[in-house]
Amino acid sequence: MQRPGLLRRALTWAYVLLAIAYATVGAVGYTLYGVHSQELLLMDMGPSGGQRVSHFTRVLLNIMLAALTMKVRGTGSLLASSW
Repeated sequence: MQRPGLLRRALTWAYVLLAIAYATVGAVGYTLYGVHSQELLLMDMGPSGGQRVSHFTRVLLNIMLAALTMKVRGTGSLLASSW
C-alpha cells in the first residue's frame, strides 16, 4: 500500500457509495413492483405468464429457500458445524 493513511477515507467513501447504490436499487424496485411483490424475493421467481420452470431451476430455488430459512446454532457455519 503506497499511502496507508488514505485507507480510512477510501473505505468511508466506498460504504457511502454502496449505501447510495443500495438505496437506489431499493427505491426503483419498490417503485416498479411496490406492494405486489413478496417479502422474500425468491418467492416471486416461480413460473409466470405460462412459462415453464425447469426441474433444475425448481431444485435450485428450493435449495436457496432452505438455506435462507435454516438457522445454525453457534457462530460457525453450516459446513464447519457438520464436520
